[in-house]
Order: sequence, then structure tokens, then C-alpha cells
Amino acid sequence: MDITEAKQAVNIAKQHLQEIYQDENLLNLGLEEVEGSARVGWLVTLGFSRPWNNPSNQIVASLSNPRRTYKIVSVASDGSIRSIKNKDD
Repeated sequence: MDITEAKQAVNIAKQHLQEIYQDENLLNLGLEEVEGSARVGWLVTLGFSRPWNNPSNQIVASLSNPRRTYKIVSVASDGSIRSIKNKDD
């Protein structure tokens, strides 16, 4: 498999994160950034929330956005995952 399109890399990265974090019930998984890299292949930044990031109080929850975690997934041109790293804000 030769990953030449950003969409392919994003789909692979999303699937991998969902598998790796399957016991954590990721919420609102979404694409934040994607960058092609000659050295790495693709750098895909995904954001998501976890259930414990949501306030338990319904009033507070309705007035705030849940905290999000951002991960940079490095997808090689052959479709393999090279790394998952935290993205610092």
C-alpha cells in the first residue's frame, strides 16, 4: 500500500487511535491538521475528548466545552504507524 493522499492517511490514523484507545471510549474524534512530510510520510493531528473530560454537573457541562486531547499520528507512506505523540498547545 502506498499512501499518497491525505484522506487515506487520516483514515488510517483515526482507525488506529480508535483501536489503541478502545477501552477509553473516545468522544468527538476529529481531524485538526494534516501535513505531508518527505521524511516521515504523513503527520496527522487528531483531537478527541474522553468521558472523564466532561463535567459531571449537567449545568456546568452545558456551559462549557469538554477538554480535548490532541495527538500527532505519524503515518508512513506504506500505511504503518510510526508514532503517536502528544501535541502541546
